[in-house]
Amino acid sequence: MKMHKDRHSAPAGRVLRAAVLFLAFALGGCVTKTASISTEPNPDEVFPRALVDLAEPYAKTVGLAVEKVEFRSGYLYKNQSFLRHITQRFEPLDIVAVSNKGALASRLIPGYFTHSAAYIGTEAELRRLGVWDNKHVRPHHAEIRAGKIMIESTNDGVHLSTPEVAFNTDRVVVARPGGSAGLPLSGKRAAIIELFRLIGTEFDFHFDSGETETLFCIELIQQAVPDIKLERKVIYGRQTIKPVAVARGVFDPRSNLAFMGYYEGQRDRQWVTHSRADLKLHLNRADAEALRWARYLSPVPDPS
Repeated sequence: MKMHKDRHSAPAGRVLRAAVLFLAFALGGCVTKTASISTEPNPDEVFPRALVDLAEPYAKTVGLAVEKVEFRSGYLYKNQSFLRHITQRFEPLDIVAVSNKGALASRLIPGYFTHSAAYIGTEAELRRLGVWDNKHVRPHHAEIRAGKIMIESTNDGVHLSTPEVAFNTDRVVVARPGGSAGLPLSGKRAAIIELFRLIGTEFDFHFDSGETETLFCIELIQQAVPDIKLERKVIYGRQTIKPVAVARGVFDPRSNLAFMGYYEGQRDRQWVTHSRADLKLHLNRADAEALRWARYLSPVPDPS
């Protein structure tokens, strides 16, 4: 999700502040439940179930507060060279997974990639697809013409964004539903129209993919593009999808996602292109680091 400068005062009281951080870590990015009989700590669920249940009612308050905390902009933010490169290679319905470790939420969310969005297309592309005059697309003509050609779900709900806003991040993976050639025209049209139809849907602060009245980032994409099959997990009793599932999906033929690119911004404003093999290596390293952290915390298994 997009981050902004911290304009929100911290909640009063040590207990509530602790609950905020625990809840943000536990619920902020879709974490998996560890079986109580497991002797190996689960890197995605390191806090007691009871503590998460206690903090659950504050989910929205926590999410809104954490979103505002940004230590720095993403290394790819406003990088015009990168923006030209990636937008020239996009096709409508391309999906991106991003990670900005300069934002507090991304540091708390488990997984190497912590947010996802989709490229919706320019006016010319939407006309070629035959959806420009669809009743769900027409209300957004002005936004699209103004450069809002990405769609995402953040704390503000489902909305269109410019690439500049969407790529306030450090790393980007691009995946294409249906393989490198994309989905058949009928499937692509249906998915694009569904994404537009969902604009205005409120954000799901509980990251529960079992209900669809509210939508978090990757849930939006999975619902609109049923042709892809992203891995689902059970988190503290709820079904969910981790945003990193997009990056992992390019290695799983069942996901119906093709790897189209992996990019990383540098501190000096340069950016590099990585390979599919690099992505696998980086994901594995991140998993190993998360497991080391989980072992350090050594949570007591939940006997329930």
